[in-house]
Amino acid sequence: GKEEVIQDVSSGLVGACQNMEQLTVPLYETCHSLCSKKNFCSIYVENQTGCFIGEMTAGLNCFSPLRNPEAAYHAGRLMHGAVRVLQDLRDTQVFGLTQV
Repeated sequence: GKEEVIQDVSSGLVGACQNMEQLTVPLYETCHSLCSKKNFCSIYVENQTGCFIGEMTAGLNCFSPLRNPEAAYHAGRLMHGAVRVLQDLRDTQVFGLTQV
């Protein structure tokens, strides 16, 4: 399947997420490649303590400031699949939406 990194540390992703699953990264793999292979993995963070992924949680508080700015040296938010824009809804008010 198609996968695209939509945000990473170079574009402002802090990588301070909570509620992430820690994985052991096998030889010849990366934290990014492990997340890419899981359809429900939307974020990965690699730091000095290991590889963490957000699978079906998207991670929590990912934009909180880090105590140690060097803590996340690889982090990315992923989008799996493709998107086709049907209509541009900028400057359009949509009624009837409810928060879930």
